[in-house]
Amino acid sequence: MTDRIDLSEQPAGPAAASAPAEGAVVFDHLRAEDGEHVGYLEIADDGGFIPYDLLRRRRGDAMELDEAEAVLDEIGLRMLAEDWLLREDAPEAVGEGPARAGEPAPDAPTWTRVRIREIGRDRVVVGRAMESTSAHVAKTIDLAGSIEVPLPTERLRPADG
Repeated sequence: MTDRIDLSEQPAGPAAASAPAEGAVVFDHLRAEDGEHVGYLEIADDGGFIPYDLLRRRRGDAMELDEAEAVLDEIGLRMLAEDWLLREDAPEAVGEGPARAGEPAPDAPTWTRVRIREIGRDRVVVGRAMESTSAHVAKTIDLAGSIEVPLPTERLRPADG
């Protein structure tokens, strides 16, 4: 069973922060200690560097290169071990009349708890998470099922904030 949450009333927050502008100069950031790709750096007009995580979410304003690299190093790959909420469009309403108390409107999006399985340069693959798992691993209802979401996206936000 998936954990569906109605967040239609809540603000988008930092997860919806803009991706690098079209035509911007952006390059990969590899963590120095192990060479792991942990994000992107955009060269700002003022010569500073804007950090973006692997989901292409902006993680700060323009800053010095070493500061921007430190931001991405700190974030690292921890997003792979966290729960996320995926916005899914609500199915067509079957009946007429008002929604029941406590239920989202028929046209409101639903938010499903997911885990990231894979992150690429232009997409993220997620699987629906199982409720009440004892370990923090990417367990899903259907181990073969997955949802591919093009990046950048505003359809994903952290489950805990």
